[in-house]
Amino acid sequence: MMELVAKFSHNSTLAESEPRWGNVRKNRLPRIAHADEGEPGKKSTWKYPHHWVQNGGDLDDNGVFTSGKMFLHRGGLIAAW
Repeated sequence: MMELVAKFSHNSTLAESEPRWGNVRKNRLPRIAHADEGEPGKKSTWKYPHHWVQNGGDLDDNGVFTSGKMFLHRGGLIAAW
């Protein structure tokens, strides 16, 4: 199975404001938003999410954001640690 590559890139950029970590839709985060990216196309292996997607909209066949802007999340970083 070929993995679709979205325009997201792993980064350390913080937004001026961010949602509470509990409100982040972690099941929709792209693979690159996880510290342990696991296997492509197998979401159950993706571990330690620590980013969030602002204005996430379009979804792929697995329900993962393919549009929006990805930021590092302060609470997500603490949770992943």
